[in-house]
Amino acid sequence: MQELLWDIGPDLARLPAAVRAAAERHRQRLGVAPTVAWCHPQALNGVREVDGVALRARAGIGSVQWIYLAREERE
Repeated sequence: MQELLWDIGPDLARLPAAVRAAAERHRQRLGVAPTVAWCHPQALNGVREVDGVALRARAGIGSVQWIYLAREERE
């Protein structure tokens, strides 16, 4: 699994744009597209997927301003 941590900034409404940007950076830096992004539950605000990247709640990642992207095989 290849991983990348990304700061989405203080405006949680920009989560979809931040996921898109982070996914592109993940592809550039690690050579593969991410399939999942873990977000603080407060950051999700009802969003469950952005451009093929599944968003999942994970309280243990700290600040609501961070997302954690990874390549994970989907079932």
